[in-house]
Amino acid sequence: MLLSHSNSDGVRQVLDALQSTRKELVFYTTLHTLASVASQLEADGVTELLVLPLVLTDGAVLRDAKRILSQFSFHVEGLPALLALPDFSVIIRTCFSVQPNDSCLLLVHGTANAQAYDPLCRSLAGCCKSVFLASLHGEPDLDTVLSTLQSQGFAGTLRCLPLCLTAGHHMKVDVPAAVRRLQDAGYSVQWTPMGLCDDSTFRTEITKQWNAML
Repeated sequence: MLLSHSNSDGVRQVLDALQSTRKELVFYTTLHTLASVASQLEADGVTELLVLPLVLTDGAVLRDAKRILSQFSFHVEGLPALLALPDFSVIIRTCFSVQPNDSCLLLVHGTANAQAYDPLCRSLAGCCKSVFLASLHGEPDLDTVLSTLQSQGFAGTLRCLPLCLTAGHHMKVDVPAAVRRLQDAGYSVQWTPMGLCDDSTFRTEITKQWNAML
């Protein structure tokens, strides 16, 4: 079962890519429809369920999903969140075409686990000039990053890499607002307003990783 926070054309294309490579039936649900989908699976006699989480971190979505699924009789196992996948940093580098001379700003939603993105940052730092991390709703916030850029005398172009799975509210409103703040502060910013799931490379590579783990 593919689990995501919200639905979108890109998410449905991830489901299509996964279904085309699997013999067994793949179900899809968001957190909001999980209880009703699980109830139907239980009524259909399902005894084992494998959850493929299309979420970045092991945060609120997965905690709520585990709580909901614990109410049903079938056995549940799940693959890790995307950030914990073995080659996730390679996928990000490929999707954004990160180059050795790039200075990258990872722009993320935010999580209660402030260290969740550390492995990705370390991996990217090994293949580009510099890496900064800013959270839209958490720490480090954009003010912290702006202070760091100023203290370092940064004068180049920032490659903004928004880690948003869908082109929803954050990509349409929060990310452009963050980019404008950086530009108003005098920094040159490059970015592409696209959710990760809208990228064919991302869909292909995530499907490959999941299939390799199943």
